[in-house]
Amino acid sequence: MKYEVLNAAKSGVSEANAYYTHTARVTKSGSGYNVTLTLRLRADRFLYATFRGRRSDR
Repeated sequence: MKYEVLNAAKSGVSEANAYYTHTARVTKSGSGYNVTLTLRLRADRFLYATFRGRRSDR
């Protein structure tokens, strides 16, 4: 599934969009779905990411 990363206001594409592969993997999990997004980053430039409102440090 193709996607774009939107900015916080959802008014356009985020600058972070450049760091994603733009292909999501969706798998069925019980009564819901798991969605996997892949990032393209150099280790020395990765500070943190936020998923579901939780910060994920290196």
